[in-house]
Parts: sequence; structure tokens; C-alpha cells
Amino acid sequence: MHGLLIRRPWIDLILSGKKTWEIRGANTEIRGTIALIESGSKNIVGVAKLIDVHGPLDKGNFSDSQDLHLATPEELSADLPYAETYGWELIDAEPLLEPIPYEHPLGAITWVKLKDINEQNLLSVNKIYKIPSQSLKDEFIKSIESDLNYLNQKFKIKDKTNSSNNEISITTKLHSYRDRGEIETIYSRIRNRFLLSDKDFINTMEDKFNILEYFANGDQISVDKIKPEIRECKTQKEKDIYKYCRYLEEVPNTGGVGRRISAIIYDTGQKKEFIIGVLGLSSTGYTLRCRDDFFGWNRKSIDSFNLLKERKDDGLRKIMQLSVCSAVPPYNYLYAGKLIALLSLSDPIQQIYKTKYKQDLLALVTTGVFGDHSALFNRIQINKVIKNEKGERNELFKKIGNTSEYSNLILSNKTKEIAKEILKNTITYTRTVKNPNKNFSSNNELIRAIKICGLNKEILELNRKSVYIGALNNKNLNIIKGDPLQPSINLSVDQAFNYWKNDFLFKKYRINTEKQKQFTSFNKNQLSINDQLKLFI
Repeated sequence: MHGLLIRRPWIDLILSGKKTWEIRGANTEIRGTIALIESGSKNIVGVAKLIDVHGPLDKGNFSDSQDLHLATPEELSADLPYAETYGWELIDAEPLLEPIPYEHPLGAITWVKLKDINEQNLLSVNKIYKIPSQSLKDEFIKSIESDLNYLNQKFKIKDKTNSSNNEISITTKLHSYRDRGEIETIYSRIRNRFLLSDKDFINTMEDKFNILEYFANGDQISVDKIKPEIRECKTQKEKDIYKYCRYLEEVPNTGGVGRRISAIIYDTGQKKEFIIGVLGLSSTGYTLRCRDDFFGWNRKSIDSFNLLKERKDDGLRKIMQLSVCSAVPPYNYLYAGKLIALLSLSDPIQQIYKTKYKQDLLALVTTGVFGDHSALFNRIQINKVIKNEKGERNELFKKIGNTSEYSNLILSNKTKEIAKEILKNTITYTRTVKNPNKNFSSNNELIRAIKICGLNKEILELNRKSVYIGALNNKNLNIIKGDPLQPSINLSVDQAFNYWKNDFLFKKYRINTEKQKQFTSFNKNQLSINDQLKLFI
């Protein structure tokens, strides 16, 4: 059997049924059922039938068939992608519920000759699943409909003519092509859903605990007297304050999974202590393509699977995800988010990590929320903070790639609970679902439940996020890559604070009259989440 190598996002569009022409620079005589391989993954992810080849195409043919190959407007306006351009017509594309690994021969670029693999044993992967009851499936689809309606997304559910499965087809264009304002609206609704689901906690914190007293009015802060102090959240009271501060973020997040460190940054230089912001570290996901490529944790770099796993597991113990990095008003008007980003690798956090996990914390992985760049993580120049270090690094955080556009934030907790039931009631002849009661820590489990029910994972599309690696110096990154070096992990709170004060507070804030007005006029009562929810409802 032949396998065709196709890059993302095109292979996702083919498997979703949206794209039926694959554009190539040559003809092919291969016809019939082929395996679909995601380039770079060494995994077969679907099957399709290659029934025809159209071309060579001219500019007119190429433009007229845009609804078949889905080239972008920029690609349509440019020259043809190849000197001779062909459209390979694919039908009956079907994703596999579980990807199938294969041995990739050296030099294979377009086609892979797959030994001992045929259509029957590929599609048997889908048949070994016991499909859940129709009532559970209907409940899942209905809950998804409710979630998408809540987020104001246009969609329709259509019955396949030759299948008992349903397919959700979103009629809006791909989220990656949406403007920022539309995505911000979706995030705002997701945040409100988070808050409504925990309104009892919010009521308790605001009415009984009087949480707003921990925050400052703008006129209560003397900018010249700011003095940050990091305090790890150990008691339930501290954890509740941290949780409330997270709910103030415009873009919600789950706070991470696995190993965790949560801390509150206080300003102890004022007449009364106030909260500057919060930071949270958690385990980074086991698989993140751009991160794994950056550290050489892939089969291109290491042929031995055992050696690859050993090096990756060792490296992940030295890395955390910066999952929460947020300055609360009015400190956010002072660019205090930059200060918190710096403090995430400072000495107090290093000591907490060393004590809890018996490792040095050498790097952080984090994501920006919108677009290709993050204002929060850009232009923090670590070479100005730590001078004369070997392995000097200019920027504390450097962009290394992007996440996928899929996010489980799209779905409500109710939908995720139904997905758990689907997985618990779904078995294979070879294995059972492990830990069916655990939290959904990644998109993979949700996508599995979605596929089992015959739905398309496009319902989870939101937006791509930029991925950053944070490190105090390049030497620490080389240690993670396997070099036998001694780490340099010293960054005092005073060093971080003095750099932030000079480069952001004194330079940027002092010349930004709009930020100054927002800061001085801020009233902490504006933070009341209950008041925000009343407006929303």
C-alpha cells in the first residue's frame, strides 16, 4: 500500500472532507485506496481513495477550483505553486481513531511504500471500538450544540447519507483566519462560562472574605516605593486568593496539570500590602512539536527510541510550563506583567522548585494568547539583567513556533463529563481506556471521544498561539539538549526588579500619558467579578 505525505493543516482539511484536491507538482499513476500520513509525524492518520489527477493546471483552472483545494487568497494571487501544477482528486477520506506508526524510509518525500499494511488492517483500527449508545451520543451532540450556541458560532449538523454517524459542519471560516476582535469575543464568553460555573466561590470571596481589600486603588500606590515579594501559595486561604486573581484574567486557563507551583507577588513597599499579580507553573505537555524539535526530541535527531525517550524524560524534569503570568489592575498599567515574567525564573521560584522536585529549573515553556507575537514576553532583555554570564542570551523569552489551533476551552465542563462517559463505555479488543475518571489534561482525549461519535475535531478550532522558551542563558538550554554542563540559575528579585523599574516603569510608563491616567484613576471596585457577571447576565 502507498502512503501519501501531507503537511498540516492540509491533511486536517482533507480528513474533514473540506479539501478534495491535493495540489502537487507532478502527475501520478497511483490510484485506489492510499494511506494519509501527516508529514514529520511518522504516523498514518487516515485513508482515502485517489481517483483522478487533473492538470497540468493554468492560473484560471487553479483559481476556479479553489473550493476543491482551498488555496488562500495570497496563494491564488501569486504564481502557480509549481512549474507544472496538478490536482490529485481524493474521495472517501476517513480519519483513523488511533494513529498508526510506520517506518519512514530515508529520502521519502511524497510517497512511502508501506510494508505489511493494507486498507483492511488500517480501517480495522476504527472497527475495534465499541461505539457508545445512541442516547449517550445524542446527549454529547446536544451538549456540543449548546456550547457552540453559547459562543455564538454558526454551525449545522447534517446526516451522512450512508452512515448512522452525524458530522458537525461549522459554516464559518477557519478560526485561524478570523480577526482578533472576534476571537476576543469568544474568549470573553468562555471566561464568563468559567465564572458562572464557580459563582458560589466568587460570592464567598467577595462578600465574606472581602477579597477586594487585597487590591489597590491607583491613588493608594506610590510608584517609587514599589517593592515586590514572592510568596508561594501553601494554605487554602492563599490558594483561594490565587484562584480569584486567575479569574481576573481576560483569557481563562485551567491553571495547568501535574507538578505545580503557584505564587502571589505582593507589593510590600506601600503603607499597606497589595497584590501585584500571580504566577503559576505546571507540567508541560509530553508532546509539543515545536518544543520537541527545538530540543532535538524527535526521530530526526535521535534514531533510538529508548535513547530519545530517556533524553526527553530527563529534559522535561528540568522544564515547567508558565501557565499563569498575570498582573492585576492597577499594576498592569505599569507593565508589571513583564516583572512577573522575569520573576518566574528568579531565585525564590528556583528554591521552591529545587525543594519540591529535587531538580534545577532550567527553562520555561509558555504561550502568547493572540497572533504571532506576545507583548507580555517580547523584549525582556536578560543580557541587561545578568551581565558577563557565559552562554549569554539576549531575550529571556524567544519564540520557537506555534501551537495547533485546537482548544478544549471551546467545550463546557458538562460536555467534557459526557466525553468521559463515552470513553468509559468504549473499549477495544486490545486495551481499555486508562484512568477514565481523570481530568481532561489535553485535547487528545476529547478528540478521541469526538471521533468515536463520528464528529469532526474542527469543533475545537479556536486560534493558534505563539510558543516561547524562557531561559536565563543558552547554556541551560544546552544542558536540556544533553550537554554535560553546570547550570547558571541565579537571578535575584532585586536584579529583576531593578531592570523592570529602569526599562519599563521609568522609560515606558513615564512617557505614556494614557497609561498614567488609567493607573491613577483606577478604582478597585471595578474588579468585582459579581458586578461583571450581573452585566453579562
